[in-house]
Order: sequence, then C-alpha cells, then structure tokens
Amino acid sequence: MAHDYITCPANEWTQLTNDDVTALRVQNTGPNTVLLQATAGATAPADLDGGIKLGGGQILLPDTTLENLFPGVAGAARVWAYPVCFEVILSVSHA
Repeated sequence: MAHDYITCPANEWTQLTNDDVTALRVQNTGPNTVLLQATAGATAPADLDGGIKLGGGQILLPDTTLENLFPGVAGAARVWAYPVCFEVILSVSHA
C-alpha cells in the first residue's frame, strides 16, 4: 500500500502502514479528529500518550521522518490512527 484511502473506526487503533516505512503523508478527509501514533512493529500502541492530533482537513506532510515525529518511539516504523469519538477516512501515502 503506497497510496490509499483508509477508513478508521472510532475508538480503536487502525494500522496505516502495512510494512515498515520511514515517512508518510496523511490527510484527514473529514471533519473529525484523529490521533496518530507510531510503533516499532505490527503491535498497536498501548495507549494514546504522545499521539499527534490531526483535525478535520489537516495534512501531515512527509518532509519529516518518523524518527523526528515520534522521538520517544525507538525504531518507529509503523503508523497507527485512533479516531476520537467518530470514524474518519484518511488519505495515506508512504514509502
């Protein structure tokens, strides 16, 4: 999955990257807030701590590496979304 629209159910983690990546671009296509978090592997984050808040219509550009976006996550390589209260649809592109 290099580019896709991903539907993320409310109040649960959805993996946005199906393999290890170094950077990605995410756009929240709807009006509802979503938290983004990274992990070093395919296991979902244990909590919401340290997540990046992405509001409706906002874009996270790929010009910053995961290492810099999530400095507290050693070996950050996978990105997850956690919609707060409502489902969201995200446009995702990664390498």
